[in-house]
Amino acid sequence: MLGYLSFLNSYGNQLYSYPIALVRNLAGYQIYAIANKKGFQEMLKDLKYFKLQAVLLYPFSWLYSKLKIR
Repeated sequence: MLGYLSFLNSYGNQLYSYPIALVRNLAGYQIYAIANKKGFQEMLKDLKYFKLQAVLLYPFSWLYSKLKIR
């Protein structure tokens, strides 16, 4: 989880040129944060960039994490 967060916060606006890397890392961060029982607001607070993208991607990450656990 922290690796994904570090990558997202370190490369910031440079990731807009690489949308696949952006989505992969944002989803990875969210899935591991959900597994670690981190709240949605806390996830958003930790991100420096991509807050809107995180809000839009969250339902898919949540669904994936719930289906993957079972």
